Amino acid sequence: EYEQMTGRAGRPKYDDEGQAISLAKNPGMKDEILERYVLGEAEHIQSKLAVEPVLRMHTLSLVASSFCTDFEDLMDFYEKTFYAYQFGDMEEVEKKIRNVVEDLIEYGFLDEDVSATKTGKRVSELYIDPDSANLMIESMEKATEKTTRPVSFLFMLSRTTEMKPRPRVKDKEWGEIQQALSDAEEYVLETVPNEWEPEYEQFMECMKNSMLMQGWISEVEEERLMDKYGVAPGGIRAKMSNADWLIYASKELARMKDFEVEKDLEKLRIRLQHGIKEELLNLVQYDQIGRVRARKLHNHGIRGQEAIREAKFEKLKKLIGSATARKLKKQVGQENIFDRENITDYF
Repeated sequence: EYEQMTGRAGRPKYDDEGQAISLAKNPGMKDEILERYVLGEAEHIQSKLAVEPVLRMHTLSLVASSFCTDFEDLMDFYEKTFYAYQFGDMEEVEKKIRNVVEDLIEYGFLDEDVSATKTGKRVSELYIDPDSANLMIESMEKATEKTTRPVSFLFMLSRTTEMKPRPRVKDKEWGEIQQALSDAEEYVLETVPNEWEPEYEQFMECMKNSMLMQGWISEVEEERLMDKYGVAPGGIRAKMSNADWLIYASKELARMKDFEVEKDLEKLRIRLQHGIKEELLNLVQYDQIGRVRARKLHNHGIRGQEAIREAKFEKLKKLIGSATARKLKKQVGQENIFDRENITDYF
């Protein structure tokens, strides 16, 4: 990283040399900078194409963008990559690429002639692991045939590559998470493996991750969730950000496949964005009304557009502050204070 930055010093064709200056914040850092960065050796780097999800995404992208039009084109491309150089054995690389292509054909993202299908192109544009996309498509298809709950889709999201790393299930939590998985089984959109099967532990981790998200949309305080599920500060928001993109991707795929789950997914997406129960959906649509203000309004009987219009400004001001109350009134069509019988309560 240091060499990449210092290597940019000086302008090609204009300068004979470039200068890169490293500033030590204190005297003790001077020797460390010299030994580690200036005189130190560059760290060993590893091609990310060695990671299977990345290889799947790049392979689909190469075909979907028409950069490669057949298997030979793919091999010509990969032969020139750092991945092939580092791996060394091209026969093994070809075997890996062929397995990936076969998976993409099985998922319906590539045709037999190694051209991208309509769904495959959209998956590539959504920039998600094709494995995750296939899992979501299969799950949503099942969702059209059975009763679902929010946990149905939360578990679906938890099963994707993008949700890794998932929280590990500790020994003392095993019974609680196992009971939760048993209770959720009728709503989960996959067949839950038996306890002795290798995949069972992964399903338990997915259940724990689902419970974390369920707690978030049940308005459990962030600190309590961090303590209970062992998530680092900022970890919950990071997971919700990943979930937000995955739900958007799910909606796009559901629309393409005519699965009637888009409304359920959009509700869940808003709830995950704000960390709210379903009863607050009507309130968080307004600018500057998040989970805390929406809960205050709801608890004081202000639960929708008409209630906001009828509420006295003085009451709103006490609940959410003068500036936010003024903006909220404006959003429901009460922007002219002189239309009110008593304008003094506006100040």
